[in-house]
Amino acid sequence: NPNGKLTKQQRELLEQETDNAPKINRLVADYHSAMNLEDWTTAIDTLQQLINLDPHRWEFYQNLGRLQQNRLQYEDAAHSYTRGVEELRNLLVNPADTDKTLNNLGDMLLSLAECYERLDQMDKAVTLYKEAAATFPNPFMAHYRACDALNNRGQTDAAVQECTAAIAEEPNQWGPYQTLGAIFTTNERRKDALAVYQSGIAAAQKELAATPDSPVTKAGLGQLLNAQGHLLDQMKQTDAAINAFKQATEVAAYPAMPWFNLCAIYYNQRRSDEALAACEHALASDPTMADAHYIRGTILFGRGKAEQGRYSVPPGTLEDLNGYLQFAPSGEHVNTVRAMIDQINHPIQSSLKPAKK
Repeated sequence: NPNGKLTKQQRELLEQETDNAPKINRLVADYHSAMNLEDWTTAIDTLQQLINLDPHRWEFYQNLGRLQQNRLQYEDAAHSYTRGVEELRNLLVNPADTDKTLNNLGDMLLSLAECYERLDQMDKAVTLYKEAAATFPNPFMAHYRACDALNNRGQTDAAVQECTAAIAEEPNQWGPYQTLGAIFTTNERRKDALAVYQSGIAAAQKELAATPDSPVTKAGLGQLLNAQGHLLDQMKQTDAAINAFKQATEVAAYPAMPWFNLCAIYYNQRRSDEALAACEHALASDPTMADAHYIRGTILFGRGKAEQGRYSVPPGTLEDLNGYLQFAPSGEHVNTVRAMIDQINHPIQSSLKPAKK
């Protein structure tokens, strides 16, 4: 008001806010109490009451959306996030802290995009990811999420652009390298994939050096090394593949996989002692790994010999062959395994030869 006096409408609004303040404070306390008790129903109900009292607080919509999203109520969450986006945009008319408001808005747009992705409305999701990228002062995460969404939809070229943009924003983040490497591998761009994986491994190693106890970074490095090993194996660079798998065993969240990959490479190269040792490690990590039982059992079977007219095998052979049947009852090697089992300790013919993979 140019006269410095409040209008009647302004006075009524101020009075309403003053009257509602104690109620809001009580409800905020109730909300935190419900969250501590993991009483999600009460927490959602309390947030809805808070929104009724103060419909212009974007934080209420964000918290409500998160709870609804966690409960798989994606349509309700999308509605809550949409209202939160509206309120944040109103703040941008004259924000006290533009970067902070833009970051909050970008976060809300990402959450909204995730809801539409879950609802299989990918056009809306991708549009929102791109909008978030244009909103954030640092748009790394928006580009990265857009890359994943586009890749899942089969839009490879667009996904590559978004992952490349994410890497340009944050070259020390290993995640986009992993996604981009997988895209290149799927599309037979092996040299590109190999270069990307190498950069991702370097980024993950650097991050792990700074935070040695990070299980997420360790797991990511293990996945990158394992993927690099597979690619090198396909490119017939066997020694380099073995080196990658060995490194992966030291950091992988599921070390049985790189150990088995080593076992398979050694087996295919007829380096049976090394194959046995690698399969031992794989099965020590995961005793249910059927293919490791198969390779170890096959190698041991091949070391059998005729004794008193029967085919005698080293200790553990039969256990491994039966282990394969137990953990892969419909596996591709079932008939071969059964044939080996039938030959163990049964009368042999002069033409008997150990089974081969």
